[in-house]
Amino acid sequence: MEELSFYAEDEVNFNERLKINAGVHLSGFFVQGKPYLSAQPRVSARYLLSDSWSLKASYGKMNQYVHLLQSSYISLPNDLWVPITKNIKPMVSHQISGGLFGRWHGFDLSLEGYYKSSKNQVEYKEGSFLLESNLNWEQRVTQGLSKSYGMEVMANKSFGNTSGWLGYTLSWSNRQFPNGEINRGRVYPAKYDNRHKINAVVMHKFNKKFDASASWIYSTGNWTTLGIQKYVDDKGMEQEYIDKRNNFKMPAYHRLDLSFNYYRHKKNGRMGIWNLSIYNAYSHHNSFLVMPSHEVIEEPTSYGGYVWKEGKPVLKSLCIFPIIPSFSYTYKF
Repeated sequence: MEELSFYAEDEVNFNERLKINAGVHLSGFFVQGKPYLSAQPRVSARYLLSDSWSLKASYGKMNQYVHLLQSSYISLPNDLWVPITKNIKPMVSHQISGGLFGRWHGFDLSLEGYYKSSKNQVEYKEGSFLLESNLNWEQRVTQGLSKSYGMEVMANKSFGNTSGWLGYTLSWSNRQFPNGEINRGRVYPAKYDNRHKINAVVMHKFNKKFDASASWIYSTGNWTTLGIQKYVDDKGMEQEYIDKRNNFKMPAYHRLDLSFNYYRHKKNGRMGIWNLSIYNAYSHHNSFLVMPSHEVIEEPTSYGGYVWKEGKPVLKSLCIFPIIPSFSYTYKF
């Protein structure tokens, strides 16, 4: 496996307001006797509307020589990075973006939009799983198309010893495999098609010895694939019927993290830092795993006892990381 690359760029200032940067990345990747050669142009532009506001836009073509392989049949985090081979082509993406940036009443503001399309996206075929031992990973995957687009809004500001920022993202991400090997060739949401994301951070410095920070994260849930009903096949084995890929959205993810620092300044510029951090401060149940189950019904018997029977199907959610406090000490010299 060998990789060669060459990059050239130039920046041109047409006037005081307009600046354009253009370049090209020439790449060669050689694996298992097969060469993958590409020219990847990139261009970006900035136009000053005023001393405080500007417009920016960019376009880029990218070749990716490692793939993120995700399984949607189990909601456990089991993503893998796999290399390209003579059979698995590199992912080729085209991305355009543009935005408005500026400063208003002490706030740094930005509004950006983006659109990205890719081919040779890797995904497990229908019925293929991570732990199958009778096939190598190349035989278990197929390649198709992916698309993502959305907008991001961000604002940050400092108030004396307090600073912070707030960001919101609205996005879509989907995939399609025209060869019909996944979801019968129909478009379906990607595992990380999280429609809404919010990030908020606040930091405050009380004095030269003590500061604190808080960050809150919110995201709509990931997608996973669950069977909608069970049936018995012609061999007498119980199977699950799945109507489409990524047919269930997991619950939203959110948590609050807190951090407190105490600085003890020593002689000769040395310093000790005591830190107390709290992960998921309000101990929200963030689903790590969702699995089908049944309600348990307790029924009385004629002799005064009870029996337990299976009720209607339900989904059970498993949380692994609730509130986690941690304590650390750092010595700088």
